[in-house]
Amino acid sequence: LRLSNIYGPGMSKKNILSNIIRKLNNEKEIKVNNGFSIRDFIWVDDVIDAIIKVIEIDLNKSIFNVGSGYGISIKELINNIQSVYEKYLPVIFENEEGSSSIILDINDTKSRLKWEPKVSIKEGLSIIKYRKLYL
Repeated sequence: LRLSNIYGPGMSKKNILSNIIRKLNNEKEIKVNNGFSIRDFIWVDDVIDAIIKVIEIDLNKSIFNVGSGYGISIKELINNIQSVYEKYLPVIFENEEGSSSIILDINDTKSRLKWEPKVSIKEGLSIIKYRKLYL
């Protein structure tokens, strides 16, 4: 399985999503390197569902992309987090150059495994907030 950026219970505290939430809760501003880079985030339970599908269907030597199939810029991610948390801090982008885009094509995974992600980024952020997973 080729996994995109997994988030949810147990996620690393050293990824961009955790860093933004921590800054939102503990600092006076959100400072990140670049707001234009685009990433594909996938909820941990959706990854588990894909793993179960792969185990159930014995597809030898296959590669499956497991992501949302949807890209979100870091700037848009910050806006979503601030909206869900209903807390708005100034945002500083230290570097406006050198952005990149990483979005997994999940079409083959969806069709061959009969799988697709269920939790949107906003839903996942709401779960994180209400379960107080990363304070």
